[in-house]
Formats: sequence, C-alpha cells, structure tokens
Amino acid sequence: MNRWLILFAKEPKKNQVKTRLRPYLPTGSAEGIYMAFFRDVVEIARQVQCENRMIAYESVSENPEFIQKVAPDFKTIKQTGKDLGERMYKIFC
Repeated sequence: MNRWLILFAKEPKKNQVKTRLRPYLPTGSAEGIYMAFFRDVVEIARQVQCENRMIAYESVSENPEFIQKVAPDFKTIKQTGKDLGERMYKIFC
C-alpha cells in the first residue's frame, strides 16, 4: 500500500496567517503562534506510519523557506486554485 499524509499550510508571512485570531492577540504574535502550531503538527505527522509525507503550501514566493526548514523530510508542492476547496481538489487529483 502506498499511503500519503498531506498537510496544507501557509508560509508564515506578516498579516497573512491566523487572520481571524489577530484582533484578539498582541501585535505581532499571530505569526509566532502559527509557526509554533506548524512545528507541533509536523512533529505529530512524523509519527504517522505512511510511505509519503507532503506539505501542500500556499505562499507568495516559490520558495517556502520556513516550511522547508521545519520539514526538510517532507515533499512540498505549491497549492493552486481560487479557494481552499479547489486547491485541495487539485492536490488530490
């Protein structure tokens, strides 16, 4: 069996992550919280028994530096599509 674990993530850029939480957080802390959540999720994902691990990332650049630094052992692919549903569909098809 060829099992995949796919994480969907954003490259953490200022004012682009945790936007719904931002009004309730101290200024500048949303990115730090996102990065901590991402590190935790990657560590949990490493414990899952599967043959392949991938991160489908959203980023304004082609090089997701933070994602690659935290998860160099995961394959990466850039998300494409106008909304999350379309981006997920394109990854799975």
